[in-house]
Amino acid sequence: MPVIVIVGTQWGDEGKGKVVHSVAQKAQVIVRYAGGANAGHSLELNGKRIVVRLCPSGITTPGVLCLVGPGVVCDPEVLIAELQIAKAAGSRVLLDRDASVILPLHKLVDTAREMARGSKALGTTRNGIGPAYEDRDARRDFRLQDLATEASIRKALERGNLHADRTRDALPGGVLPPSIDELVAWGSQFKELLEYLGDSRAVVEEMLEQGAVVVAEGAQGFGLDVDQGTRPCCTSSSSMPAGFSKSFGIYHFNCVIGIAKAYGTRVGEGVMPTLMDTEWSRRMQELGQERGSVTGRIRRVGAMDLPYLKFACRRGGITHLVITKLDLLTGNKIPVCDGYRYKNTGMRVEKHTTLTTEVLENVDPQFTLLDGWSEPIGHCRRYEELPQQAQTYLKLIESSTRVPIIGIGVGPDRDAIIWRDSLSSLSQSL
Repeated sequence: MPVIVIVGTQWGDEGKGKVVHSVAQKAQVIVRYAGGANAGHSLELNGKRIVVRLCPSGITTPGVLCLVGPGVVCDPEVLIAELQIAKAAGSRVLLDRDASVILPLHKLVDTAREMARGSKALGTTRNGIGPAYEDRDARRDFRLQDLATEASIRKALERGNLHADRTRDALPGGVLPPSIDELVAWGSQFKELLEYLGDSRAVVEEMLEQGAVVVAEGAQGFGLDVDQGTRPCCTSSSSMPAGFSKSFGIYHFNCVIGIAKAYGTRVGEGVMPTLMDTEWSRRMQELGQERGSVTGRIRRVGAMDLPYLKFACRRGGITHLVITKLDLLTGNKIPVCDGYRYKNTGMRVEKHTTLTTEVLENVDPQFTLLDGWSEPIGHCRRYEELPQQAQTYLKLIESSTRVPIIGIGVGPDRDAIIWRDSLSSLSQSL
């Protein structure tokens, strides 16, 4: 049963979309298993930038079957737009009928809460992700299958006092929440989604029995995982392989590919030990166009954080790494964090320490400055073609994490990835 899981190992925005799209060329099924429309995966195709927020990044691959699993919270308007992208590309999409729907009420509640928190806001995208997951966990969520008729829409809005409770929660935001009648009319706009509904879990099980290659695509990154990440500034779902297992009941994977940017970024609020405000970080911010794919918010930039990457690989079950945006490091010496020390004692943080928000807020990162390289590397397609300094940098990542690097991103286009010889170890999966 060839199952490949692709996840982020940092704070999201690592470039998972391009890797998923590349691997999708040899897969039959791509699954998006968690998250909401706050997760934008950017693709560069023929010089054109495409952002997908809910469907898997494989929707631009002709013939591939793309599934949106039951653990995803869906914005119907976003789905409508992305189904058009899939149709134009010749891919197929199936939406799990049990996937939760993000209502306009959820967005109003999200906004009201962030406004009330003021300077202590969590930095959500205000897209209603958190409130939608709350209703899912409370077993009163509005699901895609509830869009079938006006009667089913109304019944779902009244289930578990959903509309009444969320109306009350939304009032502090200063916008009059929609009535049940207005939401029935809103939900009735999306009838075309009904033809795409099905049982994604049954499809995955059947396809695996037939020997198909299934790629499971995570959203966000390890640091934003609801269980492992830096709470409370994290997302509301399991972005790591556990999220796929939770939804699909599959616990054995051929490999888990972790994506890491060659430097660190984080959008929104939350601790980031290697955060920098230097000429180097500002240069990375500009060259990397470090803005959120969905919100446009500027991403904070810092050095590669090896202790956190090592922690993510260990707790996330990462078996292989892909390093993206290596080409942007061309031209300067490279700062790298290779350890933490506690601020109050100066002692090194022990290997097995759980790197919670409280721990990370009380450490000083220890930096090493590595020699860089001056020549462009965007043309490289073999590992041996990279400058020796670049190879040294990659070897440092491998030795620290004890995870092999199988791919290196050297440019924005889909084919600008060096797949190393070690990829042959995955040949039976790919």
